[in-house]
Parts: sequence; structure tokens; C-alpha cells
Amino acid sequence: RLRKSCPEISYGDWEIVDVASDNVLAMRYRWNGKNLIVIHNFSPEEARINVGDVLKQQEVKNLLLDEAEFETLPDDLQLTGYDYRWYQLNALSDAQ
Repeated sequence: RLRKSCPEISYGDWEIVDVASDNVLAMRYRWNGKNLIVIHNFSPEEARINVGDVLKQQEVKNLLLDEAEFETLPDDLQLTGYDYRWYQLNALSDAQ
């Protein structure tokens, strides 16, 4: 259901984001002024990735939480084994 609420996955342009990990895939989708970052850890091991260069202090909302607010993530993101995150980027912070 979440994927269907994110049309940028189906219709948007996408790019693989380098997070310097062989086990973590990060992709950024852009469509109609919307931006989405999906991050998946394909390993049973924990992974720490640096997202500071990717997000450049942009505000993001975790789409996997029911009542998430926009927030700025720390540069280092800790993922547990097989963890995943989907973040919507704030359009205002993305324009800066």
C-alpha cells in the first residue's frame, strides 16, 4: 500500500545513491516536485551509512511511521539487519 501512495517510484526518474556499503541499496526518486529516498539493508548484519552528503541537511519524513513529522537526520544512519527506511524529502528544503 505504501508503494502505491508514492507515484514517484512508478513514474519518476531515479538514481542509485552511493552510501559506501556493499550491503545497502539507496535510491532516490524524483517526480512532479516530489522526492523520495528508499534505503534497504540486504544483510543480516547491522550497517552504518553516511547520508550527510546525500541529504545535505534536508528535512525528511519517515514514511514507515504513522504520524511522522519532518526532521533532519544525523549524518550517520544506523540500520539493523534487513532494515529499510523510506523518506519523503521536504519540497521546501529540497529547493534550497
